[in-house]
Amino acid sequence: MGVAGSNPIPVTIESPSSTGFFVYRHLGLVIRKIAYMKRLNTSNSQLYIRKIFLFYLFIILIFAGSGYAQTEFWNETSLVLKGAIDVHVHTSPDSGPRSVDAFELARIAVRYGMQALLFKNHFTQTASLAYLVNQAVPGIESYGGIVLNNTVGGINLNSVKMMSSMTGGYGRVVWMPTWDSEHYAKMGRPGSIIVPISNNGKLLPDVLKVLDLIAEKDLSLATGHSSPKESLLLISAAKAVGVQRIIVTHPLTPAVGMTIEQQVEAARLGAFLEYCVNPLLPSDTGKAKLDGGLPIEDMVSYIRAVGTDNAILSTDLGQELNPIHTDGMIFFVNKLLQQGFTKDEINRMIKKNPAEFLGLD
Repeated sequence: MGVAGSNPIPVTIESPSSTGFFVYRHLGLVIRKIAYMKRLNTSNSQLYIRKIFLFYLFIILIFAGSGYAQTEFWNETSLVLKGAIDVHVHTSPDSGPRSVDAFELARIAVRYGMQALLFKNHFTQTASLAYLVNQAVPGIESYGGIVLNNTVGGINLNSVKMMSSMTGGYGRVVWMPTWDSEHYAKMGRPGSIIVPISNNGKLLPDVLKVLDLIAEKDLSLATGHSSPKESLLLISAAKAVGVQRIIVTHPLTPAVGMTIEQQVEAARLGAFLEYCVNPLLPSDTGKAKLDGGLPIEDMVSYIRAVGTDNAILSTDLGQELNPIHTDGMIFFVNKLLQQGFTKDEINRMIKKNPAEFLGLD
């Protein structure tokens, strides 16, 4: 990793057919995590080892057995990350274990020439974290926001005001409730205290006030773990009061569960749709495929349906059992290139559209 303050370093990644491919760059992180988990005598250590092994083995087998195993191709696709923006980044510090801290990830991203990272935390605002990372790691832009879960007071107008006023102006995004959303609870994963946003098919008055404030402060709106119907209500109401930038948070995951028709409607109403690499990651469960249960063809069909002009690719990584964000994004890009997406389409979804969502254009 580069030293804070250094110039971005051109990235050269070994061919997938060479010894130590992929594991080489982050072997230290993996070893530290395994040692830490074993020291705590956690049963997850074996799960972690198996999942990491499956992920790297999958990458090696896919590329070593295809025409994409040439160094030139892998280097070329890794360099697609130059200027890329990841709008869904989980890191330490957090209330639970994460695979990497914000400063370390920013330094890794600088080496790839990425433009920006958007830090997300389910339990606190990240505008202050973004300020600190920007001070410590030049060469990349860091941004944050706030998720309106119970820990910040739920649908709390004052919390949004304070986040948007944080030093540096790096607070850009307001997420509707995630872990504490009513929809998430109905999906079988309730939070400590549910934070509803609608009743009888109508958004609550406090939600409408937050949308007004988002428009006033020129912030961006993310729908969080709202239900598909609630997400469509949010988009329509936000557009009506002048919110310019909206994204539907990972519509393919069970936490949201939008149909293809609902995603097309969200795009028609003026929102971006966020497609994360997470559903494509390996799983060590018996019935799941190496693609984590969601075939890449399904992901492609959703993106094609809404159009690349309305799609944003992100990672939603940082979980202790998952790979580093940059590795995940390279994996994602390569999968989509293999499915026929052009470089221009990829650039649209990882550079232009995310920049527009964050108000960087």
